[in-house]
Amino acid sequence: MIIHAEEKAVKEPLMPGMINGAVRAVKCINGAVPLLHASQGCQESLYFDGCFSPVKPRFCLQEMKEEPYLPSTIVNEEDVIFGAEQGLEVSLEGLYSKCTPELIAVLTSDAPEIIGDDVADVAQTVSTRVNCQLLNVEAGSLNGNYIDGFRATIEALVDQIMVPRETVERSVNLVGVAGDEVSAHFDVLELKRLLKSVGIYTNAVFLSHTSLAEIERAPQAALNIVINEELGLLPAKKMEQQFDIPYFLGGVPYGIQGTAEWLLEVASIFGLEEGALAFTEQTVPHTIHLMRKYERDINFSLDAAVSADPTPAVGFTILLQELGCSITLLTVRSPPGQTMVRRLHSLDDTDRVILICPDYYQYIEALKDTEDIDVVFGSFIDSLAASAYSIPVIEMFYPLMRMVEWEGPLMGFEGAVNMAKKLAKYCIQQWL
Repeated sequence: MIIHAEEKAVKEPLMPGMINGAVRAVKCINGAVPLLHASQGCQESLYFDGCFSPVKPRFCLQEMKEEPYLPSTIVNEEDVIFGAEQGLEVSLEGLYSKCTPELIAVLTSDAPEIIGDDVADVAQTVSTRVNCQLLNVEAGSLNGNYIDGFRATIEALVDQIMVPRETVERSVNLVGVAGDEVSAHFDVLELKRLLKSVGIYTNAVFLSHTSLAEIERAPQAALNIVINEELGLLPAKKMEQQFDIPYFLGGVPYGIQGTAEWLLEVASIFGLEEGALAFTEQTVPHTIHLMRKYERDINFSLDAAVSADPTPAVGFTILLQELGCSITLLTVRSPPGQTMVRRLHSLDDTDRVILICPDYYQYIEALKDTEDIDVVFGSFIDSLAASAYSIPVIEMFYPLMRMVEWEGPLMGFEGAVNMAKKLAKYCIQQWL
């Protein structure tokens, strides 16, 4: 049963604001530093809302050696009246002198956008005095949520950093990867491995441990593969318009069947389906054999809830179903695109509630009304909501507030085996 959350006059959203997503995206770029062109309140709130996703440092793409560094121009009342461009210019030069980054991303909040600060002109002026790239991202939360902010950052890279290049055959960009998700680093390695196995080269990843060199060479790819519809589709369309790079948005590479179908679809675009078919015919039986090692330890009556953004929510649900779990509550925190809407309808079932875009209190009611939830796979928001009903939560999706230790992918064939292993371990721990 699919339920679209009712509109309310007063809401407590499950989604952080647009500037959160922009900060999140910049943190996934090597050598990049965000500069908030915002008030002190914006800066302080970002320290506590999980936008840094504190994955255990060994697996974190941007290791935090001390405390999270989030510089800001601290726009004040006088700036709102007379403009904050001069302060921005000073802040840019000071930030460059302090840490000499490869890229400074100016993330504007609502106030500077409303008063009309010409950030592009300031960046142009400062660019002659610093030896780094400057990026301007309009990230005021009046314009959207954190998904819009992540997406706007990629689109700004397309507009302001990329230039046309000669196409490299059989090369692809992975678009819409969120590098601060707990499994992102391993997912990228797995997807690269799968593509390489059929003769396809991964040119760049947006955004996960992404270098400035990757960003600059992105226009040479022969194809953009959209991994996450909500994060990657619009940037892929923009790259198609500006650089004539086609994009592929198909299935989600979660679980054995989903991964095999995804790989065959991608390979067929390059006329490599014969090799892909041979690879999957060899790999699928081996993967099933490895998963069966954990079958006796997995409680196949495990009733689970999944709470995440559309693509990971759908993909992870497919994976859990392959492992024999029953998904009784599937919560999609942000508006799904057309492809994910179709996927959600395919997952619709009389024994499952699919809740679209609830606020915090609507989500709590859904947890209360859904019987026999053994575990929730979600974020720290789910931990807060589920605590009243003593439902255990495995935090694995953005936003995170606790330190999370994670190893191994969720996507691909290796992701299926890895999750089977983790689920078996979890079930054993519950029995003891």
